[in-house]
Amino acid sequence: KYIIWLFFVIIVWLQFISNVVLVWKWRWYVEIATTPKQHEIGLMNRKEMNKNRWMIFIFDQPRPVNFWMKNTYIPLDMIFLNESGIVEKIHYWAKPEDTTLIPGSINTKYVLEVLSWQAVEWEIHTWDTMKLQYWFTF
Repeated sequence: KYIIWLFFVIIVWLQFISNVVLVWKWRWYVEIATTPKQHEIGLMNRKEMNKNRWMIFIFDQPRPVNFWMKNTYIPLDMIFLNESGIVEKIHYWAKPEDTTLIPGSINTKYVLEVLSWQAVEWEIHTWDTMKLQYWFTF
């Protein structure tokens, strides 16, 4: 089975009780990490990352996860979501090259890695619900 890396355009929606509200109007180019090897490499060995680029890690089943910053040279925020898209934890300002484990929640299905302080800038909070909609771009 071969995985082809594609860039997706993702629009993130924030849902409050019964209303769905468009919070961000920007387009983000997101790299998708779905295999164990892609999960292992993540954003390692990158010297820079555009503000509108993210990486999303998608796991087969919700589970406990730990991340670290080994060989990662840019500071990141990590947003841990459960299967329903609820933000269960945000780790702000993961330090470059730090090998300290960063635990997610016990039910992590998705992890978004963004440049540090983007979670604050875009007002993403714990217990927000993110609905990911994506389109292929070539």
